[in-house]
Amino acid sequence: MKKILLGVTAMLIAAGPARAQTSPFYPSFADLVEKLSPSVVNISTTQKPENLEGGDIISLKNLPAGDGQISPIGQEHYALGSGFLVDENGYILTNSHVIDRASSINVILADNSQHQATVIGTDDKTDLALIKIDTDKKLVPVRLGDSDKIRVGDWILAIGNPFGLGGSVTAGIVSAKSRDIESGPYDNYIQTDASINQGNSGGPMFNLNGDVIGINTAIFSTTGGNMGVSFAIPVNNAKFVIKELKNSGKVNRGWIGVRVQPQMTEAEPTTNVPAGILVSSVSENSPAAQTGVQAGDIITSLNGGKVESAQVFSRLVSESPVNSSIILDIWRNGQTQTLNISVKEMPLGTNETPVAQTTEETAPATPVENPEQTETSAEKGQSLEDILNEAVTPQINNPADTAPATPDAEKDAKTPENPTTTDSSAEEKPVVQNTAEELKVEEIAPDIAAANITEKSSYTIPGSGMIVRNITIQDLNEMDIEADTMGVIVVSTLPNSEAAVKGIRPGLIITKINNRNIYNTDSTKSAVYDKAPNDLYTFTLLDGKNINTVTIKMKVQ
Repeated sequence: MKKILLGVTAMLIAAGPARAQTSPFYPSFADLVEKLSPSVVNISTTQKPENLEGGDIISLKNLPAGDGQISPIGQEHYALGSGFLVDENGYILTNSHVIDRASSINVILADNSQHQATVIGTDDKTDLALIKIDTDKKLVPVRLGDSDKIRVGDWILAIGNPFGLGGSVTAGIVSAKSRDIESGPYDNYIQTDASINQGNSGGPMFNLNGDVIGINTAIFSTTGGNMGVSFAIPVNNAKFVIKELKNSGKVNRGWIGVRVQPQMTEAEPTTNVPAGILVSSVSENSPAAQTGVQAGDIITSLNGGKVESAQVFSRLVSESPVNSSIILDIWRNGQTQTLNISVKEMPLGTNETPVAQTTEETAPATPVENPEQTETSAEKGQSLEDILNEAVTPQINNPADTAPATPDAEKDAKTPENPTTTDSSAEEKPVVQNTAEELKVEEIAPDIAAANITEKSSYTIPGSGMIVRNITIQDLNEMDIEADTMGVIVVSTLPNSEAAVKGIRPGLIITKINNRNIYNTDSTKSAVYDKAPNDLYTFTLLDGKNINTVTIKMKVQ
C-alpha cells in the first residue's frame, strides 16, 4: 500500500504547476473539485429482510452499487451509493438500482449532515431515480451540461462514494461514446477509464467546465472491482427522465409501435441503399401500422434530422410528447416516402429488453408480416401448408368432377403429387384428383409453385453464390419457424462471395427479392429473372425474429 501511495504522490507533484487541458502535463483538478464537491451526496440505504427476496441482494458484479456485504439472515442490509443535487429544493438524481427495495434512504451532504430522503420516482428502463430531501440548508445544485458535445479523449472527473469512503475524486478520459452494453432499450453509454467502483453508482461525471455530462452506472469487470472500463449514462438522456419524474413521479413515454435495428448492409452509392435504420417489425394496429410503415422499411430521418442509431431513434421517439406527431422519411423499394405519425402513450406492463443488435422504440411488438403477406396468411390464420395447398386447389364448379372423400381417397390424396387442404371441422372436403399442371396453377397464383411443401427443392441463384431451398414442414417443427412464414432457406453461400461478405449465411430465410414476395424456389427464380435496375437485387432476410435487408449486384443471364 505504501508503494502505491508514493507512486500517486509523485505523479501529483509533477503535475502540480499545470492547469490548461492543452498542457503537456496533467492538469490539476483541485479548484474544480472544491467547487463541485458540495453538490455531490453519499447515499446509504437500509433494506429489511422481507425486502431482500429470499436473501438475494443487488448484484454488485458489474454494477458499482452498495458495499457488497451480505448481512446475516434476519438482519437489515445496508447498501451504499452516490448522487447529486439537481436543484436548490433538494431533488437528487441517482441510479434506480442504488435505492432498489430500500425501506429507508439516508443522504449525507458534503458538510456531513444527514437527511432522510423520499423517493419521487424511478425509471428502470434508464436505471435512474429521483429522490428528495427537506432541509433549511442552502443547497448547491450541479449544472447539467451537453453530453453530445463531449469528444473521445476529453478529460472527465468522477466524484462519489466508493466502498463508503465518501467524497472520493477520480479522473480519466472519455474512452468511447454510444456504447451499447445491452442493459436496456436506450443504451448509449459514455465509456471512461476513470476509476469507478462499488458505491460510485449514481454519482456525477463532470467535464473540465464543471458541467455534469454523465451519471456513473456500471463497470465491466471479471473480479467485481475496477478494470479501467466504466460506463456512464449521458446526461442528455437523463434530462427528460428528471423532468418526467418531477412532474408526475413516473416517465410517460411516446410510442408509435415499431421495432428497429441497424442495417446489415452499409449504405453504399453503388447499391442505392440510403443510410438509416431498419424496421424489423411493426405492432398491429399501432400508429406506425395505421400510417403505412412496414417491416423492411429503412428510416432515413426523424423530424428532418439524421437517424444516427437504433438506440438514439428509440430514445427520441420515446421522448416525444404523447398526442403529438413525428415525421419519418422512409425508404422502400427505391422510393422515399414522408409519413406523419401520431404519437401515443407507451403501453404499460411490457418488456423492453433488447435482443442482440436489436432495439425497440417501445416494448417488443409481436412481429407481423408485411401487409402483402398478412392478407394471405396472418389475417386468414393459415399455415404455409394451407396457403400452398389452397393455391393448387381451384374452386370446384362441376359436381361431377368431385366425390365425397373416403378413407382410400384420403390415403391417395396424401401422395407428394397431390397436396390437399385440410379442415378441422367434422365436414370432409372433396379431394381433387387432377394434377397441378392440368389445373394450370400458374394462372391461379403465378408466384406460388405447385411443388409439395415436403420437398426440399433447391435452386442456385445465378450470380449470387447462394443456394436456397423450399421451407418444409420439418423445418417448421425443427427450426421454430412460424407456421405462416413464407420464403426460401439459404442452404449455402460461396466463401468470399458478395452475399457471404455482407452477412448472408445458411439458415437465413429470404422472404422478398426487390420487394417481391418469395414463397418457394419457383417464385425465387421468377423474381431473379425479373430484370433489376443496375443488376442490384435487394434481399429481405428473416433471422429469427429480426428482419434485415442486403443488396448485392448479380449478373443474371
